Amino acid sequence: MEPREPHDSTQDEMDVEKDALPVAIIQILARFHLGYTLDPETACIYVPNAALQLLQPSQFSLWVPMAAGGTEEGVVKGRVHASGRVLLSLKQGKLHEPLKAAESFARCLREHYPGAQAETQLVRDFVTLTVRATAVLPHSVALLDFYEAFPVEVDYDTERQPSSLCYHPEQGCVVQVFSSGRLLLLKSQSEDDARRILRQTAAVLQPFLEANPAAR
Repeated sequence: MEPREPHDSTQDEMDVEKDALPVAIIQILARFHLGYTLDPETACIYVPNAALQLLQPSQFSLWVPMAAGGTEEGVVKGRVHASGRVLLSLKQGKLHEPLKAAESFARCLREHYPGAQAETQLVRDFVTLTVRATAVLPHSVALLDFYEAFPVEVDYDTERQPSSLCYHPEQGCVVQVFSSGRLLLLKSQSEDDARRILRQTAAVLQPFLEANPAAR
């Protein structure tokens, strides 16, 4: 999708500088390997905050406090498979340090699980799978005009919800655009990609921003 020229003179007052648009990373999904196998039932006995998944007995969930006192914003959640594979979910706290969060998660297991192998590498094959992010434009968006201008790239149903889906096929991601001006990136491969895609979307939306401030 390419940005289009503003459609009226009031647009100059509402322009959003692409590089200055504040973008908040709200979730990171990552995967890594511990380097050893585990028995989920044993882990739930010895590892604090571990819980067996009854419908999937080959894995268990684990919550690891990242901040002093175990505050909510410092908790990292992961799902650990018996093979040693870990799916990590970061929603708050250490979003800017996913590898360090993975190391703290793996360290907790090494300290408490009886069969942990201390001589192995703490985190193996770490990879970021998905990054979700959000941004807010300073004005509301005329969604119908946006859809009519980009009928192929935009999915809009007025009866479903006050938002549209903006597809970026070249990046393989989707941005949900709300009439209030909020942007929600559902999937990207990295934090840099997330910021770039949201700022590109903001630039494309410039001609469709309404003059009245968005209601928050």
